[in-house]
Amino acid sequence: MSERVVMEVPDAVIERVAARAAEIVLAELRDGDRQGRWIVGAAAAAEHMGCSVKRVYNRLHLIPHERDGRRLVFRTDDLDRYLRQ
Repeated sequence: MSERVVMEVPDAVIERVAARAAEIVLAELRDGDRQGRWIVGAAAAAEHMGCSVKRVYNRLHLIPHERDGRRLVFRTDDLDRYLRQ
């Protein structure tokens, strides 16, 4: 069995690590907002784009999407970019 080592960590170090972790989390949240949110299904994509579900399926080869098993998933920013083209 290995010996367990206990180490004292100064409060200042813990505070610095916590502050850095908060910076990283906030940066990820900001980046996530720029990337758009995920929506699931052709119906949700159609609603977002203001068109019919049939149109989404007909243009699926042009619209950026991914699959989660059998489900279609779209990023809202990808849909918006597609609409601007």
